[in-house]
Amino acid sequence: ASIMDSAPAIQQMSLYNLTCDGGWWYAPACADDREKCVPVVLAEFTWNVIDWCTAIVSMNLPMAVTWVGWMAEVDVVRTFQDMHFLFYWWQPD
Repeated sequence: ASIMDSAPAIQQMSLYNLTCDGGWWYAPACADDREKCVPVVLAEFTWNVIDWCTAIVSMNLPMAVTWVGWMAEVDVVRTFQDMHFLFYWWQPD
């Protein structure tokens, strides 16, 4: 699933006054100049997307967040390895 086809996730984000545009949520710190946003690519929405966004707002960080689904995250990281963006990877002990 991607942000574009995640109506329930978008609805949940609206409860926190978080609005997506073109598949991305842009932090207030860079919403007026999106070129300054650091891209954050997450896997599943349920893996802390709202936590990421609220933490980014509270710390006034210039970031843009999207989620692409578990397998797509692997592809994004492999495909765009020469680009600068944040992602996180969790591997159980």
